[in-house]
Amino acid sequence: IDIEVTGDTQNSVTTNVLSADNTPSWRPGIQSSRKHWVKGANLRNEFHDYAFEWLPDRISWYIDGHKVRDHFRGRGVPIPNMAAKIMMNLWIFNG
Repeated sequence: IDIEVTGDTQNSVTTNVLSADNTPSWRPGIQSSRKHWVKGANLRNEFHDYAFEWLPDRISWYIDGHKVRDHFRGRGVPIPNMAAKIMMNLWIFNG
């Protein structure tokens, strides 16, 4: 489950859910991605709150307290049901 502030525009974010249990290598069916554009925001130069809620029947993603996506159990990629870790990365290009 992740949130990516992408580099293509100043207001774009991509949300992803992956289900790779017992998967030896990457294949297209293990990921569901959706791109979002936050109107009037500069996600690169301003501070924002990013969150996700991971429940047994759905995952919800939020930006600044506003829900931007729901992913429901039984609709496409399964909702992960195994323990996981939280990671944060910062990628700077031409910085």
